Amino acid sequence: MNKKLVNKRGILFFTFLCCMVYGVSYVTRINFTAMISEIIKVEGITKSAASFVTTSLFIAYGAGQLIFGAVGDRVDAKKFIFIGLFASSVLNFLMPFTGNIYIMSAIWFLNGFAQAIMWPSLAKITADYLSLEGYKKICVSISISSSAATIGIYILVPALLMVLPYKMIFVICGVIGVAASAVWAFKIGNVDKQREDVCEETGNSTSLGARESRVFGKPLIISMIFIGIAICIQGILKSLYFHHYYIALCKFFLLQMA
Repeated sequence: MNKKLVNKRGILFFTFLCCMVYGVSYVTRINFTAMISEIIKVEGITKSAASFVTTSLFIAYGAGQLIFGAVGDRVDAKKFIFIGLFASSVLNFLMPFTGNIYIMSAIWFLNGFAQAIMWPSLAKITADYLSLEGYKKICVSISISSSAATIGIYILVPALLMVLPYKMIFVICGVIGVAASAVWAFKIGNVDKQREDVCEETGNSTSLGARESRVFGKPLIISMIFIGIAICIQGILKSLYFHHYYIALCKFFLLQMA
């Protein structure tokens, strides 16, 4: 017997919570990359120096995935997810206090470790709370939430830079992260109480695999389409020419409203 979510409403709310925290984790991770041009201009640093900050995050993120993936089964995933997102938010708050590239790299290196907590912990808690079918469905939803957050950041951040200094955007992202981690901390306990004892599904492995293929084939294809579209849009938004065009467009609308 295992405790699983079987109530549809409970599953939907749990899906919302998981998508929220993972999507917001992207907000507190890729915001630096989205405004790297502005940081280079304001702080008077070189592109190679600024890229060192993002590189430090990826190094820590990769190493952290190995570490937290190994220890993930031995810790409370609910608390670990809160710790990861809250720590990432606090590190975002620290970024405005320095323009030194080495200190920024150190902060973003720690952010990489905080971010590395998220996916292994989410994978564990979703597997614990949901059936195999529910687990596969929620993985699709979580992937879409990360793509949506990425697109949102690359669209909104350049617009916000027209009216706010880049340091204030770090603060805004930190506030969003703290709010999301608080919602998770206060609501995940209610979801946990809705779990019920269920028997593991048994049967012929071939027929089970065929049934899973029929049930999840369509959502998987849809997910791949959305992810493909998101990658294309993200590439366009990262384009230097599009970035300048988008900045100019934002300035135009701001002048019209002034």
